[in-house]
Amino acid sequence: NSVVEVPAGTTITFTMPVTGGEHILVTGDTGRYKAQAGAPDTLNNAKGVTFVGGDTKGIVFANPGTYTITCTLHPSMVVKIIITPNA
Repeated sequence: NSVVEVPAGTTITFTMPVTGGEHILVTGDTGRYKAQAGAPDTLNNAKGVTFVGGDTKGIVFANPGTYTITCTLHPSMVVKIIITPNA
């Protein structure tokens, strides 16, 4: 598991390896979607964001909070994103 901490309004770039298969990122943990108040809408739904090998996508995290992002196809892929308030 990875942890990323950035200020509100930051665009976090997700990059999938060229040799990687499909990934579907959503809010939640261990491959299961779970809504998280304040999370970006693109991740905060059961459909999530789909990546294929080599994709790079930026997602803006506007609201302070701690968000857990997982891959519905690979439950061990989990990242905790801590969004701090702007100074």
